Amino acid sequence: MSEENSIAQAPRAAERDASQEPATQAAFSIPDNLAKRYEIRAVEGRSEAERRVGMFTPGNAQTPALEISNERIVANRDDRETVENLVKLAQHNGWEGISVDGSPDFRKAVWQAAARSGLEVNGYEPSFAEREAVERQRREEAERERKDAERLRKDDMAEKDGEAEKLVEAAEIAIEAAGPNALSEFLASKDRTRAAERESEKLADLFLAGTQEQRQAEPRLANALEAEAEMRRHLEAAFEGDGQRIEAVSQEGRQMISDVLRRGLDVSVREPTPVRQIEPVQTNQMER
Repeated sequence: MSEENSIAQAPRAAERDASQEPATQAAFSIPDNLAKRYEIRAVEGRSEAERRVGMFTPGNAQTPALEISNERIVANRDDRETVENLVKLAQHNGWEGISVDGSPDFRKAVWQAAARSGLEVNGYEPSFAEREAVERQRREEAERERKDAERLRKDDMAEKDGEAEKLVEAAEIAIEAAGPNALSEFLASKDRTRAAERESEKLADLFLAGTQEQRQAEPRLANALEAEAEMRRHLEAAFEGDGQRIEAVSQEGRQMISDVLRRGLDVSVREPTPVRQIEPVQTNQMER
């Protein structure tokens, strides 16, 4: 076992089988937040194979806090921030598990940080109490994240409510400036508009779903029923008694009439445009 405090990518379950080739480690990637936290530069070794990428903390240009080689990440410090950033590096590069070497305190710290992030760790066997403590921390962190999300949601709602109150206040000021009866007239106008919309909805539903007797009894549907009858006559002539096609197109036409009524408009009847019969082109004419 190496004397260095370090971690390596733990083999996946499939790779533990001797018949499986181990996966090739891709080049390491450093997340942006860590690249801003550290000074990144090469650390020369005795040979090209020993060359590493060093991550130096501000004020310490001699010894990197973390060193990245082709296979391992070495930690020259064992404080909590360094250990957590070590695990973040592994997680950012897609590691599903960690094999840890080093002092007992370092291996325990790596296990704690990795367990909170959902990574498996080889090289440290935690006690039952340690597992319980980490699980409790994960629950507490999840609860904090939930509360933070809820607080942000409430703040957003409060901001939107504040904007709505400002709009209402501006509208009231404008109405007050317009005259003493402006507010009541404005509210009455809105009530009339809503009532007209409801009546249009009822009329459209009656045309589409009412019985023939109910539809005939409503004088406001006179033009719509006349348009429906004219459409039916036109379809019967166009489709020459094909009942299935007539019914299908008739349903679409009735829906269109209903949509017009729903918008509060009336339906007018006009003569249909005559359909010009297109004579088939003779084959010999095309050949010429």
